[in-house]
Amino acid sequence: MGIKIRPTFLVTLAAILACFTTTSLAYNKPTGPFATHYEDCCRPAFSYDHPKAGFYNAVDTCEKDGVTLIPPSAQLSGRNGCDGGNQFVCSCIQSWVDTVDPTLAYGYGAYNIHDPDGTIENTCWLVEFLPQDPNGKTMQVRKMILQNINTSQGIPKGSWDMALAGGGVGDFNKGCVNQWGTDWGKRYGGVANEKDCCAMPEGLRSSCLFRFRFLGENPGLAGTPKRVRCTTGLIDRSGAQRKDDASVQPYEGKTDKTGHPAPDRYQRNRSVCQNVDPLGIVSAVCGGGKDGGGRLPKGYGMTRQDSHGGSVPDVPGSSTSNGAGAGDEGYGSAPDGGSGAEPDVSGTATMPGEGAEGYGAPPDSGAAPGEPGSSTMPGAGAGADGSGSAPDVGGGAEPYVPEPYVPGSFKTPGRGAEGQRD
Repeated sequence: MGIKIRPTFLVTLAAILACFTTTSLAYNKPTGPFATHYEDCCRPAFSYDHPKAGFYNAVDTCEKDGVTLIPPSAQLSGRNGCDGGNQFVCSCIQSWVDTVDPTLAYGYGAYNIHDPDGTIENTCWLVEFLPQDPNGKTMQVRKMILQNINTSQGIPKGSWDMALAGGGVGDFNKGCVNQWGTDWGKRYGGVANEKDCCAMPEGLRSSCLFRFRFLGENPGLAGTPKRVRCTTGLIDRSGAQRKDDASVQPYEGKTDKTGHPAPDRYQRNRSVCQNVDPLGIVSAVCGGGKDGGGRLPKGYGMTRQDSHGGSVPDVPGSSTSNGAGAGDEGYGSAPDGGSGAEPDVSGTATMPGEGAEGYGAPPDSGAAPGEPGSSTMPGAGAGADGSGSAPDVGGGAEPYVPEPYVPGSFKTPGRGAEGQRD
Protein backbone atom coordinates (compact mmCIF):
# COMPACT_ATOMS: atom_id res chain seq x y z
CA MET A 1 0.00 0.00 0.00
CA GLY A 2 1.54 3.25 -1.11
CA ILE A 3 1.79 6.29 1.13
CA LYS A 4 0.77 9.63 -0.27
CA ILE A 5 2.35 12.75 1.19
CA ARG A 6 0.33 15.90 0.94
CA PRO A 7 2.06 18.89 -0.67
CA THR A 8 1.38 20.93 2.48
CA PHE A 9 3.41 18.43 4.50
CA LEU A 10 6.32 18.78 2.10
CA VAL A 11 6.17 22.55 2.44
CA THR A 12 6.13 22.27 6.23
CA LEU A 13 9.03 19.83 6.20
CA ALA A 14 11.04 22.15 3.96
CA ALA A 15 10.37 25.03 6.33
CA ILE A 16 11.58 22.99 9.30
CA LEU A 17 14.75 22.00 7.48
CA ALA A 18 15.30 25.62 6.51
CA CYS A 19 15.07 26.58 10.18
CA PHE A 20 17.79 24.08 11.03
CA THR A 21 19.92 25.57 8.28
CA THR A 22 19.45 29.18 9.29
CA THR A 23 19.84 28.59 13.02
CA SER A 24 23.39 27.43 12.36
CA LEU A 25 24.18 31.09 11.76
CA ALA A 26 23.19 32.00 15.33
CA TYR A 27 26.09 33.12 17.47
CA ASN A 28 27.59 30.27 19.47
CA LYS A 29 30.00 31.40 22.14
CA PRO A 30 33.47 29.87 21.71
CA THR A 31 34.08 26.96 24.07
CA GLY A 32 37.86 27.26 23.97
CA PRO A 33 40.56 29.81 23.16
CA PHE A 34 39.60 32.27 20.43
CA ALA A 35 40.69 35.50 18.75
CA THR A 36 38.90 38.74 19.53
CA HIS A 37 39.82 42.34 18.70
CA TYR A 38 40.63 45.72 20.24
CA GLU A 39 42.18 49.07 19.53
CA ASP A 40 42.71 51.45 22.41
CA CYS A 41 45.40 53.56 20.69
CA CYS A 42 47.65 53.22 23.76
CA ARG A 43 51.36 52.80 23.49
CA PRO A 44 51.77 48.98 23.49
CA ALA A 45 53.01 47.30 26.66
CA PHE A 46 55.92 45.71 24.82
CA SER A 47 57.17 49.00 23.46
CA TYR A 48 58.79 49.33 26.88
CA ASP A 49 62.08 47.51 27.28
CA HIS A 50 62.05 44.43 29.50
CA PRO A 51 65.36 43.59 31.18
CA LYS A 52 64.90 39.84 30.64
CA ALA A 53 63.45 39.94 27.13
CA GLY A 54 66.57 40.71 25.12
CA PHE A 55 65.30 43.05 22.40
CA TYR A 56 67.30 44.50 19.58
CA ASN A 57 64.38 46.91 19.47
CA ALA A 58 60.99 47.05 21.14
CA VAL A 59 57.76 47.98 19.35
CA ASP A 60 57.66 51.47 17.89
CA THR A 61 56.03 54.33 19.77
CA CYS A 62 54.51 57.22 17.81
CA GLU A 63 53.38 60.77 18.31
CA LYS A 64 49.75 61.80 18.05
CA ASP A 65 49.78 61.62 14.25
CA GLY A 66 50.39 57.87 14.47
CA VAL A 67 53.35 58.17 12.10
CA THR A 68 56.21 60.15 13.64
CA LEU A 69 58.41 57.89 15.74
CA ILE A 70 59.41 58.86 19.26
CA PRO A 71 63.03 57.77 19.88
CA PRO A 72 63.77 55.82 23.07
CA SER A 73 65.60 58.78 24.61
CA ALA A 74 62.49 60.95 24.28
CA GLN A 75 60.13 58.24 25.51
CA LEU A 76 61.50 58.56 29.03
CA SER A 77 60.19 62.09 29.40
CA GLY A 78 56.71 61.38 28.06
CA ARG A 79 53.64 59.42 29.10
CA ASN A 80 51.33 56.90 27.50
CA GLY A 81 48.47 58.49 25.58
CA CYS A 82 46.02 56.46 27.66
CA ASP A 83 47.34 58.26 30.75
CA GLY A 84 46.99 61.70 29.19
CA GLY A 85 50.41 61.74 27.56
CA ASN A 86 51.67 62.08 23.99
CA GLN A 87 52.78 58.50 23.24
CA PHE A 88 50.53 56.27 21.13
CA VAL A 89 50.49 53.12 19.04
CA CYS A 90 51.74 53.64 15.49
CA SER A 91 49.21 53.44 12.66
CA CYS A 92 51.65 51.16 10.82
CA ILE A 93 50.52 48.30 13.09
CA GLN A 94 48.13 46.72 10.57
CA SER A 95 47.10 43.30 9.31
CA TRP A 96 47.44 42.07 5.74
CA VAL A 97 46.86 38.91 3.69
CA ASP A 98 49.62 36.93 2.03
CA THR A 99 49.53 37.27 -1.77
CA VAL A 100 50.76 33.73 -2.40
CA ASP A 101 48.62 31.93 0.18
CA PRO A 102 45.27 33.77 0.57
CA THR A 103 44.40 31.68 3.63
CA LEU A 104 47.37 33.15 5.51
CA ALA A 105 47.47 36.61 7.07
CA TYR A 106 49.76 38.59 9.34
CA GLY A 107 49.08 40.94 12.20
CA TYR A 108 49.60 41.99 15.79
CA GLY A 109 47.90 41.49 19.10
CA ALA A 110 48.07 40.37 22.70
CA TYR A 111 48.47 36.68 23.54
CA ASN A 112 47.19 35.73 26.98
CA ILE A 113 49.53 32.82 27.55
CA HIS A 114 51.04 33.96 30.87
CA ASP A 115 52.26 37.11 32.56
CA PRO A 116 55.13 38.93 30.84
CA ASP A 117 58.38 37.42 32.10
CA GLY A 118 60.81 38.16 29.29
CA THR A 119 59.98 35.08 27.19
CA ILE A 120 56.85 36.16 25.31
CA GLU A 121 57.30 39.87 24.59
CA ASN A 122 57.36 40.65 20.85
CA THR A 123 57.45 36.96 19.93
CA CYS A 124 55.63 35.69 16.84
CA TRP A 125 53.14 32.84 16.70
CA LEU A 126 51.39 30.72 14.10
CA VAL A 127 47.69 30.80 15.00
CA GLU A 128 45.24 28.51 13.21
CA PHE A 129 41.47 28.96 13.23
CA LEU A 130 38.48 26.65 13.08
CA PRO A 131 36.76 26.45 9.65
CA GLN A 132 33.84 28.65 10.77
CA ASP A 133 33.46 31.49 13.23
CA PRO A 134 30.81 31.30 15.99
CA ASN A 135 28.25 32.85 13.61
CA GLY A 136 28.69 29.95 11.20
CA LYS A 137 30.53 32.15 8.71
CA THR A 138 33.23 30.35 6.73
CA MET A 139 36.67 31.68 7.60
CA GLN A 140 38.51 33.18 4.63
CA VAL A 141 41.75 33.37 6.59
CA ARG A 142 42.51 30.04 8.27
CA LYS A 143 45.83 30.95 9.86
CA MET A 144 47.81 34.01 10.89
CA ILE A 145 51.32 34.80 12.00
CA LEU A 146 50.84 37.25 14.85
CA GLN A 147 53.39 39.28 16.78
CA ASN A 148 52.65 39.54 20.49
CA ILE A 149 53.03 43.25 21.27
CA ASN A 150 50.69 43.76 24.21
CA THR A 151 49.09 42.27 27.31
CA SER A 152 45.47 41.21 27.70
CA GLN A 153 44.75 39.24 30.84
CA GLY A 154 41.06 40.10 30.51
CA ILE A 155 40.45 37.30 27.98
CA PRO A 156 40.56 33.52 28.56
CA LYS A 157 43.95 31.83 28.73
CA GLY A 158 45.31 30.84 25.36
CA SER A 159 43.25 33.46 23.49
CA TRP A 160 44.37 36.37 21.32
CA ASP A 161 43.30 40.01 21.39
CA MET A 162 44.06 41.29 17.90
CA ALA A 163 45.02 44.91 17.31
CA LEU A 164 42.52 46.12 14.68
CA ALA A 165 41.45 49.73 14.28
CA GLY A 166 37.89 50.29 15.45
CA GLY A 167 37.99 47.03 17.39
CA GLY A 168 36.83 48.49 20.70
CA VAL A 169 38.79 50.47 23.29
CA GLY A 170 37.89 48.17 26.18
CA ASP A 171 39.32 49.18 29.55
CA PHE A 172 41.58 51.84 28.09
CA ASN A 173 38.92 54.27 26.94
CA LYS A 174 40.94 57.49 26.82
CA GLY A 175 43.68 56.72 24.31
CA CYS A 176 41.73 56.99 21.05
CA VAL A 177 39.87 60.05 22.30
CA ASN A 178 43.18 61.71 23.12
CA GLN A 179 44.68 60.76 19.77
CA TRP A 180 41.77 61.02 17.33
CA GLY A 181 38.96 62.73 19.23
CA THR A 182 36.69 59.65 19.28
CA ASP A 183 36.65 56.06 20.49
CA TRP A 184 34.84 54.63 17.43
CA GLY A 185 31.86 52.47 18.25
CA LYS A 186 31.02 50.58 21.39
CA ARG A 187 33.55 50.26 24.15
CA TYR A 188 33.45 46.47 23.92
CA GLY A 189 32.98 45.55 20.28
CA GLY A 190 33.98 48.70 18.43
CA VAL A 191 32.50 49.75 15.11
CA ALA A 192 29.56 47.79 13.73
CA ASN A 193 30.25 47.49 10.01
CA GLU A 194 32.38 48.40 7.02
CA LYS A 195 30.68 51.76 6.58
CA ASP A 196 31.90 52.73 10.03
CA CYS A 197 35.42 51.74 8.98
CA CYS A 198 35.19 54.08 6.01
CA ALA A 199 34.46 57.00 8.34
CA MET A 200 37.78 56.51 10.12
CA PRO A 201 41.02 58.30 9.18
CA GLU A 202 42.39 56.96 5.91
CA GLY A 203 45.40 55.45 7.60
CA LEU A 204 43.24 53.18 9.76
CA ARG A 205 40.56 52.01 7.33
CA SER A 206 42.39 48.95 6.04
CA SER A 207 43.06 47.73 9.57
CA CYS A 208 39.38 48.14 10.43
CA LEU A 209 38.14 46.39 7.29
CA PHE A 210 40.28 43.32 7.95
CA ARG A 211 37.88 42.19 10.66
CA PHE A 212 34.81 42.24 8.44
CA ARG A 213 36.39 40.90 5.25
CA PHE A 214 38.78 38.28 6.57
CA LEU A 215 38.76 37.52 10.28
CA GLY A 216 35.21 36.57 11.16
CA GLU A 217 33.68 37.15 14.59
CA ASN A 218 35.72 35.80 17.51
CA PRO A 219 36.90 32.70 15.63
CA GLY A 220 37.91 29.73 17.74
CA LEU A 221 41.48 28.49 17.59
CA ALA A 222 42.05 25.11 15.96
CA GLY A 223 44.94 24.28 18.28
CA THR A 224 47.60 25.74 20.52
CA PRO A 225 49.55 28.54 18.81
CA LYS A 226 53.13 27.64 17.91
CA ARG A 227 55.97 30.10 18.20
CA VAL A 228 57.68 30.80 14.87
CA ARG A 229 60.38 33.19 13.81
CA CYS A 230 59.10 36.68 13.12
CA THR A 231 58.81 37.60 9.47
CA THR A 232 60.40 40.51 7.67
CA GLY A 233 56.99 42.04 7.00
CA LEU A 234 56.01 42.01 10.67
CA ILE A 235 59.28 43.57 11.81
CA ASP A 236 59.11 46.17 9.03
CA ARG A 237 55.86 47.46 10.49
CA SER A 238 56.48 47.05 14.23
CA GLY A 239 60.24 47.57 14.47
CA ALA A 240 60.45 44.88 17.14
CA GLN A 241 62.92 41.99 17.06
CA ARG A 242 64.24 39.75 19.83
CA LYS A 243 67.83 38.56 20.14
CA ASP A 244 66.70 34.94 20.51
CA ASP A 245 64.43 34.99 17.47
CA ALA A 246 67.02 33.70 15.00
CA SER A 247 67.06 30.39 16.89
CA VAL A 248 63.31 29.89 16.43
CA GLN A 249 62.04 27.62 13.65
CA PRO A 250 60.48 29.60 10.76
CA TYR A 251 57.01 29.02 9.39
CA GLU A 252 57.29 26.25 6.79
CA GLY A 253 54.51 27.18 4.38
CA LYS A 254 54.94 29.05 1.12
CA THR A 255 54.52 32.81 1.43
CA ASP A 256 55.22 36.06 -0.35
CA LYS A 257 58.30 37.98 0.76
CA THR A 258 56.55 39.58 3.73
CA GLY A 259 56.35 36.10 5.23
CA HIS A 260 60.03 35.28 4.85
CA PRO A 261 61.79 34.63 8.17
CA ALA A 262 63.83 37.59 9.35
CA PRO A 263 67.57 37.01 9.81
CA ASP A 264 69.32 37.98 13.01
CA ARG A 265 69.73 41.74 13.37
CA TYR A 266 67.33 42.29 10.50
CA GLN A 267 67.50 45.83 9.13
CA ARG A 268 63.84 46.75 9.04
CA ASN A 269 62.34 48.81 6.24
CA ARG A 270 59.96 51.29 7.78
CA SER A 271 59.09 52.77 4.41
CA VAL A 272 56.37 50.11 4.09
CA CYS A 273 54.45 52.26 6.57
CA GLN A 274 53.77 54.57 3.64
CA ASN A 275 51.30 51.91 2.56
CA VAL A 276 48.27 52.54 4.74
CA ASP A 277 46.12 50.09 2.77
CA PRO A 278 48.02 46.80 2.96
CA LEU A 279 44.82 44.92 2.04
CA GLY A 280 44.44 46.91 -1.18
CA ILE A 281 40.66 47.20 -0.79
CA VAL A 282 39.97 50.60 0.78
CA SER A 283 39.23 52.41 -2.50
CA ALA A 284 36.88 49.65 -3.64
CA VAL A 285 35.00 49.53 -0.33
CA CYS A 286 35.05 53.15 0.77
CA GLY A 287 35.32 55.06 -2.49
CA GLY A 288 37.45 58.14 -2.92
CA GLY A 289 37.56 59.27 0.67
CA LYS A 290 34.10 60.86 0.69
CA ASP A 291 32.99 59.17 3.90
CA GLY A 292 35.19 61.10 6.28
CA GLY A 293 38.58 60.36 7.73
CA GLY A 294 39.71 63.23 9.88
CA ARG A 295 43.46 63.05 9.28
CA LEU A 296 45.58 61.71 6.47
CA PRO A 297 48.82 60.30 7.92
CA LYS A 298 52.08 61.34 6.34
CA GLY A 299 53.33 58.95 3.68
CA TYR A 300 49.83 58.02 2.55
CA GLY A 301 49.69 55.30 -0.09
CA MET A 302 47.12 52.94 -1.61
CA THR A 303 48.97 49.80 -2.59
CA ARG A 304 49.30 46.26 -1.30
CA GLN A 305 51.58 45.35 1.57
CA ASP A 306 54.30 43.82 -0.59
CA SER A 307 54.60 46.75 -2.99
CA HIS A 308 57.62 49.01 -3.13
CA GLY A 309 57.96 51.28 -0.14
CA GLY A 310 58.39 54.99 -0.09
CA SER A 311 60.13 57.51 2.11
CA VAL A 312 58.99 57.49 5.72
CA PRO A 313 61.64 58.88 8.07
CA ASP A 314 63.03 56.66 10.80
CA VAL A 315 64.23 57.63 14.23
CA PRO A 316 67.45 59.63 13.83
CA GLY A 317 70.44 57.49 14.66
CA SER A 318 68.53 54.22 14.68
CA SER A 319 70.81 51.29 13.95
CA THR A 320 67.99 49.05 12.81
CA SER A 321 66.26 51.30 10.31
CA ASN A 322 67.68 51.85 6.89
CA GLY A 323 65.09 54.06 5.28
CA ALA A 324 63.96 53.53 1.74
CA GLY A 325 67.21 52.65 0.10
CA ALA A 326 67.89 49.09 1.23
CA GLY A 327 67.72 46.80 -1.76
CA ASP A 328 65.20 46.63 -4.54
CA GLU A 329 62.28 46.14 -2.14
CA GLY A 330 63.79 48.23 0.62
CA TYR A 331 64.79 45.23 2.71
CA GLY A 332 68.15 45.38 4.42
CA SER A 333 68.81 41.74 3.64
CA ALA A 334 66.92 38.90 2.06
CA PRO A 335 65.80 36.08 4.37
CA ASP A 336 68.72 34.00 3.14
CA GLY A 337 71.23 36.70 3.98
CA GLY A 338 71.45 37.96 0.39
CA SER A 339 71.68 41.42 -1.00
CA GLY A 340 68.08 42.39 -0.51
CA ALA A 341 67.52 42.71 -4.24
CA GLU A 342 64.94 39.96 -4.44
CA PRO A 343 62.35 40.84 -7.09
CA ASP A 344 58.69 41.16 -6.28
CA VAL A 345 57.21 37.82 -7.25
CA SER A 346 53.96 37.97 -5.34
CA GLY A 347 51.37 35.73 -6.88
CA THR A 348 53.80 33.94 -9.18
CA ALA A 349 54.45 30.23 -9.27
CA THR A 350 57.97 30.36 -7.92
CA MET A 351 59.89 32.29 -5.32
CA PRO A 352 63.57 32.61 -6.28
CA GLY A 353 66.37 32.48 -3.78
CA GLU A 354 67.01 30.30 -0.77
CA GLY A 355 64.45 32.10 1.32
CA ALA A 356 61.66 29.92 -0.08
CA GLU A 357 63.05 26.50 0.73
CA GLY A 358 60.65 24.12 2.39
CA TYR A 359 57.67 26.05 1.13
CA GLY A 360 54.78 24.21 -0.45
CA ALA A 361 53.14 24.81 -3.78
CA PRO A 362 51.34 28.13 -4.24
CA PRO A 363 47.69 28.30 -5.25
CA ASP A 364 46.82 28.17 -8.92
CA SER A 365 45.71 31.76 -9.03
CA GLY A 366 48.06 34.58 -8.23
CA ALA A 367 45.20 37.00 -7.66
CA ALA A 368 45.56 38.89 -4.44
CA PRO A 369 42.66 38.24 -2.08
CA GLY A 370 40.32 41.09 -1.50
CA GLU A 371 41.12 42.94 -4.70
CA PRO A 372 38.21 43.87 -6.95
CA GLY A 373 37.64 41.22 -9.57
CA SER A 374 39.65 38.56 -7.80
CA SER A 375 38.07 35.13 -7.78
CA THR A 376 39.48 34.62 -4.31
CA MET A 377 37.98 37.75 -2.86
CA PRO A 378 36.43 36.80 0.46
CA GLY A 379 33.39 38.33 1.97
CA ALA A 380 31.38 38.36 -1.23
CA GLY A 381 27.99 39.79 -0.56
CA ALA A 382 29.05 41.10 2.81
CA GLY A 383 28.81 44.69 1.71
CA ALA A 384 28.78 47.41 4.30
CA ASP A 385 26.43 45.72 6.70
CA GLY A 386 29.16 44.13 8.74
CA SER A 387 29.53 40.86 6.85
CA GLY A 388 26.32 39.44 8.16
CA SER A 389 26.67 40.30 11.82
CA ALA A 390 27.77 43.22 13.89
CA PRO A 391 30.57 42.54 16.34
CA ASP A 392 28.76 43.96 19.31
CA VAL A 393 25.45 42.18 19.15
CA GLY A 394 24.81 38.54 19.74
CA GLY A 395 21.33 37.37 20.52
CA GLY A 396 20.81 40.20 22.96
CA ALA A 397 23.66 39.05 25.18
CA GLU A 398 25.82 41.54 27.01
CA PRO A 399 29.51 41.69 26.08
CA TYR A 400 32.22 40.25 28.26
CA VAL A 401 33.57 42.92 30.63
CA PRO A 402 37.05 42.31 32.06
CA GLU A 403 38.52 43.42 35.34
CA PRO A 404 39.36 47.12 35.69
CA TYR A 405 42.69 48.51 34.61
CA VAL A 406 45.18 49.56 37.28
CA PRO A 407 47.07 52.60 35.90
CA GLY A 408 50.83 52.42 36.12
CA SER A 409 51.03 48.64 36.25
CA PHE A 410 53.29 46.98 33.68
CA LYS A 411 51.17 43.83 33.74
CA THR A 412 48.09 45.60 32.49
CA PRO A 413 44.85 43.60 32.66
CA GLY A 414 44.38 44.16 28.94
CA ARG A 415 41.46 45.41 27.00
CA GLY A 416 39.27 42.41 27.61
CA ALA A 417 37.31 40.44 25.06
CA GLU A 418 36.05 43.40 23.09
CA GLY A 419 34.17 41.31 20.60
CA GLN A 420 33.23 38.44 22.87
CA ARG A 421 29.62 37.83 23.74
CA ASP A 422 28.24 35.61 26.46
